[in-house]
Amino acid sequence: MGRKNNKKSPSNDEIETKEILEFGIKVLVNYDSSSPSTKSSFYNDKMQYNRLLSLICLRTLRNTLEYNGKLKCLDAFSATGISGMLWNKYVDNVEVTMNDIKEDSISSIKTNCILNNVQFVENEKTIDDNAVIITQQDANVLMHSKQYHFVHLDPFGCPVHFLEAACRNTYNKGIIVVTATDIAALFGNAPSVLLRNYQATTFKCDYIKELGVRILIGAICRTLARCNKGVRILYSVAVGHFIQVAVQVLRGALKADNSLTNVKRVIHCSFCQQWTIHPESHHPPENPYKLLDCPCYQDSSAKMGVEIGPMWVGSIHNQAFLKSFISNSNDLKKTLPIDDDFMHLTKVLLLESVCPDTNKKEDELFSEETNKGDISTGKREREETVDNSSTAPMFYLNLHKLNLKDMNLPRSRKIVELLRSANYQACKTHFCDRSIRTNATYPVIKELIGHHFYHNENMHIDFL
Repeated sequence: MGRKNNKKSPSNDEIETKEILEFGIKVLVNYDSSSPSTKSSFYNDKMQYNRLLSLICLRTLRNTLEYNGKLKCLDAFSATGISGMLWNKYVDNVEVTMNDIKEDSISSIKTNCILNNVQFVENEKTIDDNAVIITQQDANVLMHSKQYHFVHLDPFGCPVHFLEAACRNTYNKGIIVVTATDIAALFGNAPSVLLRNYQATTFKCDYIKELGVRILIGAICRTLARCNKGVRILYSVAVGHFIQVAVQVLRGALKADNSLTNVKRVIHCSFCQQWTIHPESHHPPENPYKLLDCPCYQDSSAKMGVEIGPMWVGSIHNQAFLKSFISNSNDLKKTLPIDDDFMHLTKVLLLESVCPDTNKKEDELFSEETNKGDISTGKREREETVDNSSTAPMFYLNLHKLNLKDMNLPRSRKIVELLRSANYQACKTHFCDRSIRTNATYPVIKELIGHHFYHNENMHIDFL
């Protein structure tokens, strides 16, 4: 039998608090804030990148949207209020609303506002110029009752229960940032939960993280379509134990229809990891396995194909927005202690938005990264379609699955350069350090490595 835990939970008088400094904002958190509960405000130091991404996203929107008035911004699940205070301090001309339904969280937000000399009001009719609004409401009720230009949904767990309200009342060309921490479902460990919440199926494979991102985007797109709105994907990130997706809302039924054309199912070969998009047809194909380029179904009597989705099959990064995002990151780095790992992450996201086929195109991409991309204007758009197409290939390949017999695996950078020299698209991916995004297949990569590195005696190889 296991040892019995006799440790008692401390009473309210025994709860200790400590002060934490994050990007210039001081917050008081309880000793047990590492896990959510009904008695303490939730703070997670592992979500710093999540808060930093939403901050720079809002700053980018403020600098690219031609709107002279104050941007109305909502942090729907504020907890300690740190995100809202970051927005209020580092983004100009915004009206920040910090909301939480828990009484303890509201008390924590007020305490932290006082600690940081941030003025706050509970009635927006009496708001001052630099004050933030603190509300204690159910997030769905609040978002149904008021419109916002920028909404950040970061509940503890699945965000789909709040998508309907956020999608319905966000202004045209506004941004919804969705953070999902239910990665057990999205990454294939809880298929029944995924089916219940996202109405989708998945399969644990080499690119499972990107599958989870695309399933989440598919759910956002379908929700917006029910509100007669289309979507433009700005960026998608899956790091640590969270996924964050930023989308721009585009009003119009035709834009909604156009966006829905990018929500489809995918057929995946569980043996060789090849995939193909299921054709859009009212009639089922006679032999779905023939849609795959691989001959695995002929070589094996087992059923190797798996149908997964529905999911988003369009672009998951917007090149113009990410250029402006990096520019704002560089500006913010002058005042905030943003580490090099985060800056590297943003550059990899920009690289993935294009996935160049030559080193020259990569150099040109980063030489222009300081140019602000025009992703949104205040002028009325006349076009009824939204371009979510992508030149970058879907999904990535895990290089450690190559199974190179009697050969060592070269560094990923060498493999990327080798693929580009053979006119294939290739680049690193932020989803996995051991993987690359490319339109080449495993057999092609294995053949190129064997021919180039091991048939050229004068070639020096750097091994992992």
